[in-house]
Order: sequence, then structure tokens, then C-alpha cells
Amino acid sequence: MMRQINMRQIKINKAAKLTRRRGGWYLAAMLVVMSWQFGWASYASPAPAPGSPAIEPTPAADGLKVLQSWQQQMMAGGRDLSLQWEQVQYKALRDRYIKSQGKGQFSYPQRFVWDLESRGQAWIGDGKTLYHLDRRTKTALVYPAKGTQYQEVQRFVGLITRFDRLTHEYRVESFRQDATQLWFDLIPKQLGDLIKVKVVYNKGQAAIAKIQMNFSSGNYTTLNFSQQRRQPLAAAVFKLPKQVKIRHMP
Repeated sequence: MMRQINMRQIKINKAAKLTRRRGGWYLAAMLVVMSWQFGWASYASPAPAPGSPAIEPTPAADGLKVLQSWQQQMMAGGRDLSLQWEQVQYKALRDRYIKSQGKGQFSYPQRFVWDLESRGQAWIGDGKTLYHLDRRTKTALVYPAKGTQYQEVQRFVGLITRFDRLTHEYRVESFRQDATQLWFDLIPKQLGDLIKVKVVYNKGQAAIAKIQMNFSSGNYTTLNFSQQRRQPLAAAVFKLPKQVKIRHMP
């Protein structure tokens, strides 16, 4: 019995170290990103979210058409987007909820800053390279554009800014809407740990409202967005601060 308990504790410690090492949100473990580290009920036992419309989902084909046209409506307000976010992660292994908050800044199509203000960290993408910045230690890990982590992070960012890419990465399982919001249930075309994504958009603000990610491990991550603003962002926003020590990752 003691051996079983010790082995379980070892697994928990390893999981905790892995989570810390990857910054809390790696879209494959995260968020995963961003985990991307990036509150609704798990899809394994779905429960209607408060305020969800009491209407039947329309055919997925109709949802796909809406998704493709929604990109144009979003971009009409400007190519740059700033917002605040609050995140809740559920870790099934430890039966634990982890809360964090921060802000995001995006410049279509590939530049972004995902700022984990509550942890003093940020993920920065300049369109060519991904940086994981730790402001407390003034260090940054650098990931190549062709690497797995860069691609995972870009996939997450696409949920917020690149609806034109969603159809390449995801299949629309179901879609519904009412006078104020759009609901999309998306299935990754390449299944891995991430098994389903639910995205909610506000029509009036022409901006994202929520993202929920469910993983095969039983983990799930919920992001709630607020204070969305579309205004030009300076190029300096997407650059590392000066006097930061850099470490290149393979």
C-alpha cells in the first residue's frame, strides 16, 4: 500500500514539474498553451452553460459558412486586437483548479503577446520566433518557428485571430447562434491530447468571448475574455525587452 502511495506521489511531482517547466500552458499540455496554461463543464459530461440559447444546433455546414464570413466582420474593426483574459484550468490528476489572469495583444496574422500578469511571464510571437519571457528573472526561452511548441501556440492564437485558418485545423462539429452570440464546437483534424474546442463570439463587439479546451487526459481549460479593443499596436509591443538573457531551445 505504501509503495502505491509513493508511486502516485512521484507521478504527481513529475506532473507538477512538467507544468512549471512549460510555463503553465502548452497547447498540448496547457493549454497547452498558453497555456496557453492558455470553467465550463467537461465535454465528457456536458452541462449547459448559464445563458446558453435554448435552440437546436444548426447543421455544421451552415456553421462553417458563418465561420468563414465572420473573419471579415472581425477584420473590419482593424487588424490589431487587445483584450483582458481570465483562465481556469482543471487538472484531473490532482483534482485541482488553477486560476490565472492577464492580457493579450494580437496583430493579424501572426504577431502576438500573451501576458500572464499573475505570474510575471509572457509568450511573445513576432511572426518568426516564439519567446517565453520571465520578467522576474529577465530571461527568455527561444523556440524556432518550425518547432512543435511554436506551431501549437500559433494554433491557439488562431482561435482568437485567424478564423481563416480554423477550417484547416478543425472540423465544425456543431454550431448555434442567437441575437447576441455565436457558439462553435470544433474537433481537431489531427487528434492528440486536445480532443474538442468550444468557442463563443459576441456579435455586437465582433470579438471573442470564451474558449474552452478539453483534453483526453480529463483536463480542461476555460478562458473568458473582456475589454476587447481594436486599435493599432506599435511594432515594439512584439519585441523582447532589453537586457534579457536568451536561451535557444531545440
